[in-house]
Amino acid sequence: MMPDQWPSEVIYKYALRDEHCAGYHDLPIGAQIVHVGLQGGGLYLWIKPTTDPAAPKELRSFWLVGTGQEFPAGMTFVGTYFNGAYVWHVLEATA
Repeated sequence: MMPDQWPSEVIYKYALRDEHCAGYHDLPIGAQIVHVGLQGGGLYLWIKPTTDPAAPKELRSFWLVGTGQEFPAGMTFVGTYFNGAYVWHVLEATA
């Protein structure tokens, strides 16, 4: 199959806050997180819907913890990013 015949997909970008509770987002059910990082001084989350973007959504919450900081059990690791001398980890509350 030639590239112009491939099915279309898309990646969306969502802003996160650079603080302990990074944010809540309504994402399409089953959306896959593909990257977390800084862009233009802001913290963002990139996701790829695994279903139609117009499909039902679910509220998902994201948290930041620094290296060596404790966090509640049951959170799922999303990604790591560097901001100056600091290393931060984005986690998703799954319970």
